[in-house]
Amino acid sequence: MILEVGKAGKARFIRGIKKTNIFECGPNGLVLEREKNIITLYVTNSRCSEIYCVIPLGGNEILKKNKFVGAAFSPEIMLIDGGDIMVVVDFEQKKVAVNKPEITVTGKKDWADSPRMEWRPEFNAMFGLAAGAPLTAESSEAPAPAAEAPAEPAPAEPDDKAMDYFWNWFAGHEDEIVEKTNEGDEAAELLNARMRIQLSVVFPYEKPENIEFHIGAGEEKNEFAVYHFNKELMKRDADLLAARLPEALAERWLCYTEA
Repeated sequence: MILEVGKAGKARFIRGIKKTNIFECGPNGLVLEREKNIITLYVTNSRCSEIYCVIPLGGNEILKKNKFVGAAFSPEIMLIDGGDIMVVVDFEQKKVAVNKPEITVTGKKDWADSPRMEWRPEFNAMFGLAAGAPLTAESSEAPAPAAEAPAEPAPAEPDDKAMDYFWNWFAGHEDEIVEKTNEGDEAAELLNARMRIQLSVVFPYEKPENIEFHIGAGEEKNEFAVYHFNKELMKRDADLLAARLPEALAERWLCYTEA
């Protein structure tokens, strides 16, 4: 069975080992295993021969309200969706995010001893939720798949904090953005997936796969164009995002919008 999220990645699901489910995408893998009434998620390579991270999800009782599904958001980002338990694994950054703070994350090999990263609003969009939607421990219903999730109502007013959040992220990853854009191929594909996640905070009423942009070199500055497709609210927020380009970035970047 092929599981696909957005446009960037696919995960092959393998079943056949007793009490074990294996998901793989390229060189990366996730293993869900039940042993001694404990459900554990292992972050591995695709051959399951190396363990990078161990995440005990809970006892058998979690199976009563969670049906775990694996997918890939990009070539280097894999997801486990268990309804009220959601996990994002970033193999490139060697980091793991879990929406439940009580679940421990332990690194192995060259991953940090504690490779956990905070659950950020943009992760919600990967699971078909609004980018800013809260995740509660009491929730037990699995969200709709991202490709089928209905569009969220557009906010009456632009979210200035979301735009500042995006530009802060952009500034902190500027060198990586330039490097991976120039590298092209899978590196650029992964970058595009990350950018859509970040931009989904600015456009929470659009699915991440519907957000389009272009990064390239101009005559004097690097260029970042955001496409709005003549959608009224998207054009509003794209124009405001471009207008809020920080002065420090404006020395090297030109941000504009197009239909």
